[in-house]
Amino acid sequence: MNAEKSTILMYGSPASPVISYLNQYFSKHSKKPVIFIHQETFLTQTKLTFSINQNLFKGHFTLPDNTLLNFDDISGVCMENQFVSSYGFTELSDKDKQYVQTEGWAALLSAASGLTRQCAVLNPLPKMDLSMGRGGNILLLQKCGFDAPHFLITSDPETAKEFYQTWNGQVIYKHVKDPDSAFKKMTPLDLQRIEKIAYCPVHFEEFSPGKVIRLIVIHQETFGFEESLNPAGTLTLLPYHLEEKWKSQGLQLSQDMGAPLLEIRLKITPDQKCQGLGIHPFANLPVLTFTDENGNSPAAEAILKVLEQGEPLS
Repeated sequence: MNAEKSTILMYGSPASPVISYLNQYFSKHSKKPVIFIHQETFLTQTKLTFSINQNLFKGHFTLPDNTLLNFDDISGVCMENQFVSSYGFTELSDKDKQYVQTEGWAALLSAASGLTRQCAVLNPLPKMDLSMGRGGNILLLQKCGFDAPHFLITSDPETAKEFYQTWNGQVIYKHVKDPDSAFKKMTPLDLQRIEKIAYCPVHFEEFSPGKVIRLIVIHQETFGFEESLNPAGTLTLLPYHLEEKWKSQGLQLSQDMGAPLLEIRLKITPDQKCQGLGIHPFANLPVLTFTDENGNSPAAEAILKVLEQGEPLS
């Protein structure tokens, strides 16, 4: 790779606070040029071409100004997601829009997979589908050695009632699919309408006190933060010293999922158990914008370091 020409490639939506912040941070601090491909104009203004010929993987993006960004000149790729928008395809029918999105998505993921051979990619498509929700997240974390909170996913009203009684009403519930959706405290009033879950499964979970920790994996580095509320009720993060066992478990999960960048939410219970709560296949804004006493942003700096080095991560 020609280091002088190496470029950091960003992909995502400028409407996203996370990828927009990283784009600004990299543009300010990176020693290499940064190119941001907007998912809303991918395919309409930015073209993708790649091939394998005699076992050689080659490709390029044709940018809106018609310049070429060759794959060999890319040091690192930062993708907040792998979504392809139908924005701009106004002349197409809904069916054709869906087809273009599906084909564009498949092409983008294939290109990202190929790029993992020759540069750093945060993140390629994880090997395991995170759309399985919080229950699936917890099972993955349990497999890596973290404790699991007691939870139940059911569409059987009687089973839900039994779970509520088992935990003396200390139960919270949420949607099954979305790991980031908020919990609600289950009340006796909810029991009166519990029959409605017969049409759709619900995630129930034992409520337990404890402090919530974020374990951030960035390739081979780990960072720990404790969630806290300031007097105004705003979420803030404090540095947290992670046990070596938790670091190893987080790194193992990252490797198993093929996702070098992960944010893992944990809960430290009063009896010092470390429960796995959820997985986010990137990093959220509070983690990225956190600054230490020296004014440095350790997570953002670690991501930039990986992308500038340009070495494949697996």
